[in-house]
Order: sequence, then structure tokens, then C-alpha cells
Amino acid sequence: MALDDKTHFILQESFDNDELKLELKSHSEKKLSNQVDKIFQILQTNAVEKLIRTFQNIWNIN
Repeated sequence: MALDDKTHFILQESFDNDELKLELKSHSEKKLSNQVDKIFQILQTNAVEKLIRTFQNIWNIN
């Protein structure tokens, strides 16, 4: 499932504050709605949690 190239997950360089930001840019309500739907589907699969754990492991954060 591909996200629009204007959609970005932004992590702090050291991941110290466990903060994950999601940036969406769209020129139409329909495209924005489609991106939000895709992100919701991704969140339902726990893929973002796995991504966060991966970065925590890279920076040795528990």
C-alpha cells in the first residue's frame, strides 16, 4: 500500500521524545481523504508500531 509522495512520517533524529509526526500535503479533499484512509488501514495492521520499535532498536531505546 503506497502513500502519496507528499506524505511523510517525521522522526526526531535521536527519537528521544518518542514523537512521530505525520505530514500530509494535498491539493484536493479527495486526495487527502484517500491518504487518511490508507494511513488508517496501515495503523490497523500495527505497521507503525513495528516501525517505531525498529527505530527504537536502532537507537537502543527501551
